[in-house]
Amino acid sequence: MADLARIAGGILLGCAVSGAVWVGSVKPRIEAAQKRYDTTMALWTLYDLQLANKKATRAYANSLDALLASAKNGSALKARMAASLDLNTVAVVGDAEKFKLEANVLDPERTLIKIKGPIAGRTWSSAPALPLPEAPSSSDIGAPIAR
Repeated sequence: MADLARIAGGILLGCAVSGAVWVGSVKPRIEAAQKRYDTTMALWTLYDLQLANKKATRAYANSLDALLASAKNGSALKARMAASLDLNTVAVVGDAEKFKLEANVLDPERTLIKIKGPIAGRTWSSAPALPLPEAPSSSDIGAPIAR
């Protein structure tokens, strides 16, 4: 009976230590990574708005408010962004040729995320990708290369 009590105590202690490690270390890192991801996706949404603004006005927007005004759901986007990034640090700088988007994440490190555009070759076409080259059809695939 004493051995069973020791085993149960060991299992309880292990669960308590595992729970403490989860709450103290793992969970905050997962939450910070999620906020960085959400901030990055918000900046890519702003990137797409910049490209649409360039088509409409022939220049990139120079402020967050001007950029959000061009979107039909700008206020909802701003409210969603407030959950993961510091709206006071959002920088939208643009001219006729290029633009820059920056924001600090609401994580303990206040991670800065930047996107500069337009990115050459970033297209949204639905053209199929080129096929990958075929591997040589020899029977010695995986054999060491002869020197």
